[in-house]
Amino acid sequence: MDFYADGNKSQKLITHIDGVRNNASLFSKEFGSEDWGALLGDWHDLGKFMEAFQRYMLEDEQRIEHAVVGGRYATDQFNDRLRRLVLQLSITCHHTGLQNSEALRKRLVNAAQLVRDAIKNAPNDLLDRKLPEWPEWLIPPDVTVEEKEINEWKRSLEFWIRMLHSCLIDADWLDAEKRDSDAPKRPNFPSIDELRDELDGYIDAKVSDAKRNNWTPVNAQRKDVLDACRASAITNTGYFSLTVPTGGGKTLSGMSFALNHAVENKMKRVIVVIPYTSIIEQNASVYAEVFGRENVIEHHSNIDPEKDTERNQLASDNWDAPIIVTTNVQFFESLYANKNSRLRKLHNISRSVIILDEVQSLPPELLYPILDAIRELREHYG
Repeated sequence: MDFYADGNKSQKLITHIDGVRNNASLFSKEFGSEDWGALLGDWHDLGKFMEAFQRYMLEDEQRIEHAVVGGRYATDQFNDRLRRLVLQLSITCHHTGLQNSEALRKRLVNAAQLVRDAIKNAPNDLLDRKLPEWPEWLIPPDVTVEEKEINEWKRSLEFWIRMLHSCLIDADWLDAEKRDSDAPKRPNFPSIDELRDELDGYIDAKVSDAKRNNWTPVNAQRKDVLDACRASAITNTGYFSLTVPTGGGKTLSGMSFALNHAVENKMKRVIVVIPYTSIIEQNASVYAEVFGRENVIEHHSNIDPEKDTERNQLASDNWDAPIIVTTNVQFFESLYANKNSRLRKLHNISRSVIILDEVQSLPPELLYPILDAIRELREHYG
């Protein structure tokens, strides 16, 4: 019997699994977890090797669940409870969004027969996998350490599971797009290096023009701000603060820092996080003048649906563009989300320069989880 990934028979199942494994491994390599991404890709659709699922998918027979099979297979294969939990959660929940442990347990406990029906048809080399080791920075602490350290490790574990889950669902959805002939083609964007050169050329031309025509003390101060940003960019990654009065050129100087810093440290994108949509629209229009509207991806609730382009919509799904402009709500709520639509983009935050504009507007009552998330991103995700 032939096994397919979809009801249209447009892709063989093993081809889909290979594609998801390759991308999930590539995405999770950004934070030292490529073996985990590969295993998630290998086992996420084991349930589609059930003949009953193929009949459901191809002939519209009785619905049967497939996502739980890979999670239950991991349960049966591995004894390490914590590492096993990572696989159970991400694989079992790759269509539902992350669930709590009780909901997960109920799904897994009844899946033994489904696993037996699937593995008799799955290739042996696909089933024969080893449990990956923890990333070096996530090795569980000894039970004798202080409770504070254990709790910090638990938060890091939860954050990492969301990141891995993001890698899997993005890889899965991207591969599904490939087999749909009607799906829009993903856009190509300029490289970070090209965008940096474009911005620096634009700013230098404005400075030269001002020096020729109307050089003022304010222009001189803006030039000092720009020079400080460019000088600070040629350093290792870390936390940076830029304090400039209104009218001091913060929007372009900050972006100049970000792009030069990204080039210096081989980073992938710049994410500008802003509290108010009115400021987003102002900043985005400035960036669009430099880079072209098509190369600045806005992800917020105030976009006019009639003016939102297909290019912007696709890049908003998973933030795979080099310049993203978004809101505090979209950014920080996604870091603690459980829905797949919000989790999909998380892995693309790794290896990014994040600009928090008007940072004083962050809500004080949420400062602890916000700073905790920023610390995780800084320490473990580049």
